[in-house]
Amino acid sequence: MLKSIVITSLDVFPVRVSGRTLWTFFRLKTNDRFEGVGECSIGNGVTPKKIEPLYGLINRSEPNVELFIKNGRPLVKDIVDATIFSAIEMALWDLRGKLNDAPVVELIGKIQNPIIPVYANINRRTTPRNPDGFTKSAEEAISAGFNAVKAAPFDGLSKIENPNKWRQAFENGLDCMRAIRKAIGPNVKVKVDCHENFDIETAMDVSTQLETVDLDWYEEPVLIDDIEAMLHLKENTTQKLAGGELGFGVDGFSSLIESRCVDVIMPDVMHCGGIREFVSIAREASLAGISVSAHNACGPVSTAATIQAAAAASGCESVELQWGEVDWREKLIVPEEAFHNGFVHVPRSPGLGIELNDFEISTRLDG
Repeated sequence: MLKSIVITSLDVFPVRVSGRTLWTFFRLKTNDRFEGVGECSIGNGVTPKKIEPLYGLINRSEPNVELFIKNGRPLVKDIVDATIFSAIEMALWDLRGKLNDAPVVELIGKIQNPIIPVYANINRRTTPRNPDGFTKSAEEAISAGFNAVKAAPFDGLSKIENPNKWRQAFENGLDCMRAIRKAIGPNVKVKVDCHENFDIETAMDVSTQLETVDLDWYEEPVLIDDIEAMLHLKENTTQKLAGGELGFGVDGFSSLIESRCVDVIMPDVMHCGGIREFVSIAREASLAGISVSAHNACGPVSTAATIQAAAAASGCESVELQWGEVDWREKLIVPEEAFHNGFVHVPRSPGLGIELNDFEISTRLDG
């Protein structure tokens, strides 16, 4: 490691993707050519007031990730803090890897999964949100080489008060999932994300009605923290249950792991505490006989960090990709993001294996 390196600033790059999506990238700059990048994409962005307490803990003369984790964890009070913490942790690992000329996976362990399955989340790119719209997105994802897709056609259901409109939206969601399966055939994995929209009775009904779709998993049909409801579903349905995208730290996943109320646990590198914490969560889940799949409904920097974490995590079966929302996504980083036949080969270049593409990002900055 170069002892003369000093971290000089944290730059923030908010990139507007759509009315619903804002990707926020962090970059730790140094007094030399080395930089570390992370992603902090949540809601409509983060404020300097929120960032400063955690950024202020960084040891400027050395990217000491362990010291930052130790001192920063007590400051995490909400999901925004957790996301800022995770983004800085990513950036510190990236910088340390570049200083040591090693990929992050080699700094936190060894490669368990050199080639990782990636599935396409088609939810945010789909309009209209009806069977035709979801079918078109699914077919295009399969044509692009993916072997698994995920959709969330029940979004907003819990906010509909009019009974007739609720029923229409409910039936539309069921029809969307049936249409996806009919269009892409029996050999592609189909997942549904329900975003906690159902009560237990509705969740049971949906589970039964979607048996013909042959779901790969049934994600967060009820509140994920309602362990009793999740256990009821597990014991009384045939669906494989998945969830846990917003937990922070191993402690944040302990109730899911100890109860075994999910078959697949889904830590998100951008919210769970970063790369090292993802690996720790995956280890605990694996010991409990629970599969791990990386939640990753965000931009290309978080995806690069997720790939490093998934490579080091025993039992990680797949990584999510927020696919097709915009056609310029892969250009935001160098080298460009690339997936082949539904898989990604873990890069062996230093750090996260990427840099920000300043030109592309500068043309798309929000505000």
